[in-house]
Amino acid sequence: MPDALYRLGSAACATSNLARNPSAWTGDAALAEAVHWFLDDSNEGNLGTLGHRRWALNPRLGKTGFGLAGEYAAMKAHDFSCVEESPPWVAWPAPGYFPVEMFQPTSLHDKGPAWSVSLDSEIYNRELADLISVTITSKADGYEYTSRSSEMFFDVDTSAYGMPFCVIFRPTFTAMPGQEYVVLIKGLYDLQREPLPSVEYTVKFFQAEGYSNGSFEKPPTPHSPEPTDDAATRGPIPTPYRRGNPTGKGQVTVEDILLVRDFIFGTLAPNPLQAQAADVNEDGKIDIEDLLGIRDIIFNGS
Repeated sequence: MPDALYRLGSAACATSNLARNPSAWTGDAALAEAVHWFLDDSNEGNLGTLGHRRWALNPRLGKTGFGLAGEYAAMKAHDFSCVEESPPWVAWPAPGYFPVEMFQPTSLHDKGPAWSVSLDSEIYNRELADLISVTITSKADGYEYTSRSSEMFFDVDTSAYGMPFCVIFRPTFTAMPGQEYVVLIKGLYDLQREPLPSVEYTVKFFQAEGYSNGSFEKPPTPHSPEPTDDAATRGPIPTPYRRGNPTGKGQVTVEDILLVRDFIFGTLAPNPLQAQAADVNEDGKIDIEDLLGIRDIIFNGS
């Protein structure tokens, strides 16, 4: 290899997102898959910084390029040539409608992707990052996942990846079509240490491909207990839900039957805990058999 070409390639690698796929990158969608890896970035070695994601979503990125060589993929990322005004913050998943296919566990790890909000460090004070807190609220039932509980991984990173101020959080649920979540970030201050308004936005997950309004097939999720033949020995459904009680109100009633009916016909989409509670016979889907099972619980206590 000519020395000049080597130096060019070395410089490009030093200023790019890099990903190694031991199976090698193949097919027409290879580069798209690599970008998906960069945006996921939630394996153990990257979860605390999400550096690849932050470079890819850097609003000052004006120019990029992509390359493949055997097991390796590259995305030119260390660029700040965009002269357009940058937004005060950048979120992933983004506010508004968001395709659920872009926010599922990948081969990189066995959990769902982390959520992130990168803040403009010329507006928000990085020195007071310890005061930040996050709450994600399910609009289906009002259930809250908070950064102060075991239901959420939480970190704030100020390393120089793209926007050098990033709030990182990963709740213990997997995104599903039809779900809506409200994200609220508090404890934000300006450079003069004066309080700033909280960041609040809503994410509405939708399925871009193959959605059916028939029975609701649950995608595999690492947060659900492994099914067993003996319902009495399976892991407990986390509060406030229990078997046959997807409303989460504590007592199994006709309200639960009506809610499961809406799940079946696609009027509403359950969150992961509701889906587990509604799947009374544990066959991996919500259908008429589960309605009958809830009826039996109401009238027979079983």
